Amino acid sequence: MWNQFENLLKFIVYRVMHIKLHDETWEKLMQFVKFSLVGFSNVIVSYVFYLGFFMIFKLVGILPDIDYLVAQLIGYVLSIFWSFFWNWKYVFTDGQGAGPWYMALIKSFLAYSFTGVFLNSILLVFWVQIVGISKVIAPMLNLIINVPVNFLINKFWAFRRK
Repeated sequence: MWNQFENLLKFIVYRVMHIKLHDETWEKLMQFVKFSLVGFSNVIVSYVFYLGFFMIFKLVGILPDIDYLVAQLIGYVLSIFWSFFWNWKYVFTDGQGAGPWYMALIKSFLAYSFTGVFLNSILLVFWVQIVGISKVIAPMLNLIINVPVNFLINKFWAFRRK
């Protein structure tokens, strides 16, 4: 299925848009496209866990002041495993020369800890408490900042070849 998708993209870029790319440039573009697709699925996984735990906390009545922050943390940690698996297996396959998988996982956790936990939490507090945006919508706004930052950190640090 990926090959069909890539062929469609080649047709659009080369034939419709008449853009010529070197093979290396094309490979980098496809890596970003794959990362974006994994990232899109990761957002869904993270958001589903976020909403699930947020609703559970609301129903049970625990953590009323920080329910959304704890739900965001749980969702993000679980989505890191999802993202790591797909990035390791399909996106940064050349990064497998970077060492053992568990080192890349540790680096991914550190990278996502910065962007996903620290930066996301600060942005969530800003969106919810200062701007007044809904606790349900606020995590979606964080994507504008986090997706490009996560790609760069993963590409050039977590999955970098030695």
